[in-house]
Amino acid sequence: MERCAVVDPALAYLGRQNVVWTYIELARTLPAAVVERREAFVSCIAPINLSFCNFALDFDAARLAEPGEGERLEELAVGCPSFRSFHVPYREDDPVAAWLASRGWKCQHSLIQMGWTLRDGEAGPPLRLCETDRERLEVAEFMVDQFFWRQEPDMKRVILDATVASCHGLWRYGDPDIDAAVMTTRSAGSLGLYNLCVRRALRGAGLGTALVRSIQSMGREAGVPVVLQCEAALEAWYEQVDFKKTGILESYARSR
Repeated sequence: MERCAVVDPALAYLGRQNVVWTYIELARTLPAAVVERREAFVSCIAPINLSFCNFALDFDAARLAEPGEGERLEELAVGCPSFRSFHVPYREDDPVAAWLASRGWKCQHSLIQMGWTLRDGEAGPPLRLCETDRERLEVAEFMVDQFFWRQEPDMKRVILDATVASCHGLWRYGDPDIDAAVMTTRSAGSLGLYNLCVRRALRGAGLGTALVRSIQSMGREAGVPVVLQCEAALEAWYEQVDFKKTGILESYARSR
């Protein structure tokens, strides 16, 4: 995949801000997590070896060369194999990737950033917002079973607790059993779509598409675009439901 093709800088920026809000809100719920806002980036450190709570992001290219910024980033990564620097460029001449490479960081993984802009379209089925801890836990367990089934039980518990304790919206479809679920996050100017999942036995019948339409209806009602990140293999699928690529999200690890 081409390293950086920022198709829509304005929408890419909104997607970046949504990622920042989503990651920090999940991480800050964990016991002993420390979120630090520096001149050049935001970071989170927690005594759990998972990258979703040990990271830096929201890099300010103009501030990276200031004394202590690069050194602090390296300090955070020392002794934490899962620590990652997440970068979402929103312009073609973004220098952050080159700066990270010059400091010994290597890109480990990339996701496609996509966005849907306001337009008329087909409405999806009504989803139920889960508001009690019990309801949120049930949906979180469903999501973890779909996405993190290979994780150890202790790590699953951390992800569950963070998801339930966050302020992000957890939505379900199906009753009494959950047939599908999705998480939404609202930042300034956009609605984020995360963790879209359908029960394995029901996949391939259009239920995932229907849920995306439901989230688009939420965006339409709020008057904001919908943004997401996905694997490259899913780009064509999301294009079928009117999303377009806006850029990428890159995950960098410190060379040991």
